[in-house]
Amino acid sequence: MQEMIDKADPVDLAIAGVVTGGDMPDSTSKLMAETAAWLRDIGVSTDVTRETLSGREMTKQEFETVKAWKDQKMRSPEFTKRFLAGEPEEVKQMTLANIVLSSSIKAETEK
Repeated sequence: MQEMIDKADPVDLAIAGVVTGGDMPDSTSKLMAETAAWLRDIGVSTDVTRETLSGREMTKQEFETVKAWKDQKMRSPEFTKRFLAGEPEEVKQMTLANIVLSSSIKAETEK
């Protein structure tokens, strides 16, 4: 069983809630598993969780689109009130935006 765990993808293990390291848990594995559980709890899909934990880079266009969306939402008194009150959908949306905005941006290739 341990051999299977050792060969498994760390992201898949985290999504499954498996923390590697045996008696002395690996801190990275633990953090990834806790992050996966938290994202699942707020309603983020497994595919998005996988992309987040694997460090998917964003395109400049994705980054700019999400930044504009967040700027607009943060100027909305209705949205910010619901977000600060912990409304699940607004928390999920802001979490997804923050994931994108904290991600690396893909280097543009020359044409």
